Amino acid sequence: MISKVIIIVLVVLNGFLLFKFSSSELDHKPIKRSLYELENYGLEHFQDSARIKILNNYKGEGVFGLTFINEMGCFSCIQNEIILLNNNTDLQEKILVIGVSNKEDYFRKLGLNYKYIHFSDLGDIYKKRIPIGNPFTIVLDKNFVYDFNLTNTSKPHSKEMRKAYYGFLQAYFNK
Repeated sequence: MISKVIIIVLVVLNGFLLFKFSSSELDHKPIKRSLYELENYGLEHFQDSARIKILNNYKGEGVFGLTFINEMGCFSCIQNEIILLNNNTDLQEKILVIGVSNKEDYFRKLGLNYKYIHFSDLGDIYKKRIPIGNPFTIVLDKNFVYDFNLTNTSKPHSKEMRKAYYGFLQAYFNK
């Protein structure tokens, strides 16, 4: 009798897990973001000194991307982001990497081949403290945010989703 109950419980749990897995498959629709969220990441919320430093490092025109990597974030996310950036060297003209770490050469030692702008703390960049440790990218011009994308390792296929995002940026910037 006990073995039948255990088998029934295991079958029900297995069915539940299969349902959860099938419902979490990769969604190809763009992730919707609230205006509030985008407003909190745009240049107007940067410290004045950070905004000037970033804009002075961008020599191009039009739309560009800022990819933030924070040493206090998810280490495997940082490693994956560095690999993706290094595999997309043709984006170096359009993406500025912002490295947030105690040591200026921290990301170089992890293998990042991009030049990056170093800050010691996210508070040196943003006026309000933002609760993000995972790498994220904002695509903007000098006044307006066009897109926000976060490395989210809690989602299935997150590595593939981030890789596809860099593919999207390549197609977008190389128009």
